Amino acid sequence: MTQIQYIAGTISKFFGIAGLCVMLAGCLGIPDNAVAVDDFELERYLGTWYEIARLDHRFERGLSHVKAEYELREDGGVRVVNSGYDTANKEWSTAEGKAFFVGEPDIGRLKVSFFGPFYGAYNIVELDKTNYRYAMIIGPNTDYLWILARDPSLEPAVMNRLKARAEELGFPVEELIFPEHDTSKLDQQAYNKEMTMPNITSLNMDSNMWNAVHDRVMGGVSDGDIVATDSGLRFQGTLSLDYNGGFASVRRVVTEDLDGVDRVKLRVLGDGRRYQVRLRSDNNRDGVAWREQFDTDGSWQDIEFSLDNFDPVFRGRRLAGYEPLQASSVRQIGLMLADGKPGPYQLDISEIAFLRSQ
Repeated sequence: MTQIQYIAGTISKFFGIAGLCVMLAGCLGIPDNAVAVDDFELERYLGTWYEIARLDHRFERGLSHVKAEYELREDGGVRVVNSGYDTANKEWSTAEGKAFFVGEPDIGRLKVSFFGPFYGAYNIVELDKTNYRYAMIIGPNTDYLWILARDPSLEPAVMNRLKARAEELGFPVEELIFPEHDTSKLDQQAYNKEMTMPNITSLNMDSNMWNAVHDRVMGGVSDGDIVATDSGLRFQGTLSLDYNGGFASVRRVVTEDLDGVDRVKLRVLGDGRRYQVRLRSDNNRDGVAWREQFDTDGSWQDIEFSLDNFDPVFRGRRLAGYEPLQASSVRQIGLMLADGKPGPYQLDISEIAFLRSQ
């Protein structure tokens, strides 16, 4: 996790030489006046986080565009992939580690390692428990602090509140560094180099960006909407087959840069029904869409789709003679239910992301 890379020692250029913590007692501690958040939900914390602010350290010095990717491991721990752009050498640096809870899994205290058996403290002391959109992490003392967010920027009011809280805890907030995230300022040759891990573009999970498009446009009476939840979004409603109906859908315009993307990732909790993810190369309400389908099983699932496997369809009919969809041409993404089974439906979504392979 980006915010405790001081434990990694000299294992990579990404970390420099700041590894002395592993030799000292208290690396897994927390400052006396700080308390880790409770009611913590790891599943909601997984995914991509952007580094909004940090205290300066040698192992991150000169890095911009820093972010962390968190995924669940088979052993119950967390796979951690950090990346940042080295402005001096004009190249990307990445490192992979692992994290585990120090105590109970509903308390935001973890230990993270990038180097063998040596671990450092990852204490989450501030967290947006409603939407998991921002977090503040500290190490074992007031030398280590990071502010993270799901998006590359954070509202000034939220930032000011987090800085005030950090100051209360004794951190030198006047020394905070705010890394750049504007990709237009990168050296393009280096920016286009493939990283050692997939690059992820996560969509903003704002329910207001989505619009419902149901079979009512064809005379049907299905209904539904997409709403904000604690875990992200919920696509819900009632599917009806009456009056030649039979589908419910929501979609949003894609404004993110998808150049180089070759996969789509969803993290969903469904109701046992078969859903579709749809991509469109225009902003029209009707027309050709590229479709992939996925079955849900009542538990949280991480599902990936290759763009090459999306089928071109028009009003449910598969089309022939189309080239595979190119990510750079994607203008809309949508979710649809059209499984021929009338009744209520519910699909929770905690992450929608586009992936670039190694």
